[in-house]
Amino acid sequence: MAPILVECHWCLYIWDFERKKVVVLDPKNMKLGNSVLEDKHKGYILLLNSGMNECWRNLTNSNNNNIDNWDTEYIDVIGGEANK
Repeated sequence: MAPILVECHWCLYIWDFERKKVVVLDPKNMKLGNSVLEDKHKGYILLLNSGMNECWRNLTNSNNNNIDNWDTEYIDVIGGEANK
């Protein structure tokens, strides 16, 4: 899990290794829909995945865990939207 400050508010990125997914929690914008969230977060996900891949290579001397092609899931929590 990585809490990241994105455009002046906190978001949480979670790597689910069992489901091969990156899960994103963006409390301020979760109601805007997946396409808006994808546009907003895709650059951050690419950068974070690059770092995760590098850590994997350094720890295991292996390239077998490329997470660049994992699916992304944007969480929408009922009643969880942050004040704007």
